[in-house]
Amino acid sequence: MAFQIAPRLNAAGRMDTAMAVIEMFLTGDAARARELAQQLDQQNIGRRRVEDEIRAACERLPVDESSAALVYYSESCTAGCWGSSRRGWWSGSAVRCS
Repeated sequence: MAFQIAPRLNAAGRMDTAMAVIEMFLTGDAARARELAQQLDQQNIGRRRVEDEIRAACERLPVDESSAALVYYSESCTAGCWGSSRRGWWSGSAVRCS
C-alpha cells in the first residue's frame, strides 16, 4: 500500500486538492470510485513529471560547494511538489515555487 496507493492519494493534495480522494472513499458508486482512482493515478504521473523537471532544473545549476545553501525558485512549478523535489540533496537546499 505504501508505494502503490499512498503516492496517488498524496499527489491529489500536491497537485490540486484532496477532494477527489475524499469522494473516492465516500462514494457508493463503484464506477465513480474507479473514475476517481484513474484521475488520482493521472495526477500522480503529473506529480512525478513535475518533480523530475524541478530536480533536473536544479541539477543543471552551478553549485559552489562552499555555499551554505542552494535555492531554486520558479513560478511555473506546482507549489505542492517543491519539498519532495529536493530528496537526495544536502540539507541546505531549498526549492520554492509560487
